[in-house]
Order: sequence, then structure tokens, then C-alpha cells
Amino acid sequence: MNPTAAYETLRQGVSSVDLTTPSWDVFVLLFFLIGVFLYGIALGRNRLIIVLISLYFSYAIFTLSEMIRNTGLLLFRHSDFAPLLTFLALLILTFLVIGQSHAARALSHESTGAFWQTIVFSVLQVGLTTSLALSLLPPLMQLRFSMFLRQVFIDPWGVMLWAVLPIVFLAFARMTARASSFR
Repeated sequence: MNPTAAYETLRQGVSSVDLTTPSWDVFVLLFFLIGVFLYGIALGRNRLIIVLISLYFSYAIFTLSEMIRNTGLLLFRHSDFAPLLTFLALLILTFLVIGQSHAARALSHESTGAFWQTIVFSVLQVGLTTSLALSLLPPLMQLRFSMFLRQVFIDPWGVMLWAVLPIVFLAFARMTARASSFR
């Protein structure tokens, strides 16, 4: 997709969101906005990084392990939401394990970081979580969302951006922390 077409689709998608008639789009956007600020501020930068690491591990395990996906289908009685529920259960389990490890604490860095970093990590973490969760919904349910939300969170380019941006920002935050420590 060329940049002009992407911009036009984004502009049309934003203008099509109607806040007077609640829809799934409005609920997803509200979840995203509330999640970013309340969740990010409540957890803090270091915990957000640990949740990000847990998200990556959980999704990798979920996608690579057919046995886990099949077990989830059996546990959730072949529900359409079995992939999403299995992933969320795996995420919680992974977070509990990783959150207790010394390696995750070292990766999240000792310093608390700037407030703006907490907000950016929160946006990226909630965006990645939303993207992964929406991509695991049944295809018919995904079609209920506006074209804008599908492109931002479900489209392969959107999922790729949400998956790559946290890593890029983590590297950027590390470089700025190291640069400021040499001053």
C-alpha cells in the first residue's frame, strides 16, 4: 500500500468513528486510551517492560506450539474464543514466571526512566496487546470492526508495527540512558 492510500484510509477511518453511537470500535478505542494512561501509570516503566517481554514469549509459544493451541481448544470446548482465551491464560502464566526472574528485572533496567518513557511504553504495550487479542478473534468478529481498526490492529502491517515498535523504542531508550550516563 502506498503512503497516500494509507493516509487516505486512515483519514476516512478516523472520520467514520461515531462516538454518539457506541460500537465495538468505540469500546476498543476507549479500552486503548484508558489502558494507556491508567495502566501505564499504575504499573510503571519497569513493570511494563516485563509485561512486554511476557507478551513476546507468550505469543511465540502460542504460535509455535500446536499442543498448547489444541489443549486450549479442548479446555474451552472448541469455542470460537479458545485461541484468545488460551493466549491470555498463557500470557498470565508467562508473566508470573518471568516477573519473578532476575533476568527480566535486569532487562527492565534499574532506573525508573522518564515519565514520557512510561507513557510511550504503555502505548506500545497496550497497542501490542490489543493487536494480538483482536487478531486471535474469529474472522467473522474481526469483520465487525471498522476498516480503520482492522488496519491499525489486525492487518499484517499493523500487527508487524505493533510487534516491532516496542523493540525499537526499548533500544532507543537504552541508548539514551547510556548516553546520559556518560555526561
